[in-house]
Amino acid sequence: MSGPTPDFWQERFDKQETRWDRGGPSPQLLAWLDSGELTPCRIAVPGCGKGWEVLELAQRGFEVVGLDYTAAAVEHTRSLLASQG
Repeated sequence: MSGPTPDFWQERFDKQETRWDRGGPSPQLLAWLDSGELTPCRIAVPGCGKGWEVLELAQRGFEVVGLDYTAAAVEHTRSLLASQG
């Protein structure tokens, strides 16, 4: 099965064409966290994008690894985390 390449995703970030980005963590993740269904553990966030879920999980005591195809997404996530301490 083929799909978009890393270059495709890098171009989306470079052009700031990230219409899928909500500007915050997904509502379903927040529901799991708020209900206690998901509690601190080691966790990976594949396709972490701009890092909203990575930040939310880290702030709630999770040991998080964010993964993404593009350097732009990883750098944005790193900057977001750094800005929040």
